[in-house]
Amino acid sequence: MTLELGKSTFELLPEKALFFEDEKALLLSDLHLGKSRHFRRNGLAVPGGESVATLSLLNKLIVDTSAEKVFFLGDLFHSSINADWQLLREFIHSFKQVEFYLIRGNHDLFESDFYRESGITVCDEFVLRADIVLKNEGNALDQKLVICGHLHPAFRLKGKGRQSIKMPCFYLKPPLLILPAFGEFTGSKIVEKGKDCRVFVCAERQVFEVT
Repeated sequence: MTLELGKSTFELLPEKALFFEDEKALLLSDLHLGKSRHFRRNGLAVPGGESVATLSLLNKLIVDTSAEKVFFLGDLFHSSINADWQLLREFIHSFKQVEFYLIRGNHDLFESDFYRESGITVCDEFVLRADIVLKNEGNALDQKLVICGHLHPAFRLKGKGRQSIKMPCFYLKPPLLILPAFGEFTGSKIVEKGKDCRVFVCAERQVFEVT
C-alpha cells in the first residue's frame, strides 16, 4: 500500500516494514534479536528461533525491494550479547552492497565502535531528507516528518459480539509515522484511531487503512 506524505511516497509493507523508493531505503523497527535467548538464560521457558525467522524475513525484503540502505529504528538487539549476535553479524556481512544504519534505542546498549565493527553505522537520529527525520522515538512537537518506532503499535479490530483480533499497524499521527515492531518475539501497545490520526493494519498479505 502506498502512502503519500508531503512530497514523498512510501510503501507500507505487510511484513511490517516501510520502503522508500526514492532513497532505495528499507525502514524497520524493534527487531529485539536475541530476546528469547535472554529470557531462557534467566530461567524462563520460552521457545527459540525467533532471530532466525526475523532475519530470514529481512533477507527476503532486501532482495524483493533491491534496497541499498537498511535503517533499524531502534531496539535492534534486546539485551546483553548472546549467540544470536553472531547470526546478525553474518547476516550483515552477507549483504556487502547494502548500508546498514541503527538509530539508537533504549535497548541498544553497546558502544558505537562495537556496532561499526559489525558493519552497522549507529547514530541518535538520521536526516533522510530535509523534511524527513528518522528517530527511535518521536515527539509531537517535531517540525518535520518523523519516522520512528519504539511503541510497537497494534490495533484491535472488532467483529460481531465480543469477537476481536489484535493486529500490528502503522500509526500516523502527524508529525509522527510510527512503525510496527518487526521482530517475531515482541509485545504490542493498542492504539486508538482518532480524528487526527490514521491507522494502517498489517494483514498477512496486505496493508489496509482502518476507516
